[in-house]
Amino acid sequence: KGIYAKLQDIALKMSQEGYPPSLHWVSQNISDDAKNDVLCGHSEKLAIACALINTPQEATISVVKNMR
Repeated sequence: KGIYAKLQDIALKMSQEGYPPSLHWVSQNISDDAKNDVLCGHSEKLAIACALINTPQEATISVVKNMR
């Protein structure tokens, strides 16, 4: 399963658990579906999805943002 498919699974589970995306953070004049895609495509979320696919379930995942 690919990283973007994993991201969709994570987003669905988060919404089902009561954590919908905060669309007001996207300042672009686009549809709500497009805003949701923008929020789900952040590099940190991509890193988490990749780690969930490629590491054992009991492994600790650390994501560090490189601010240049």
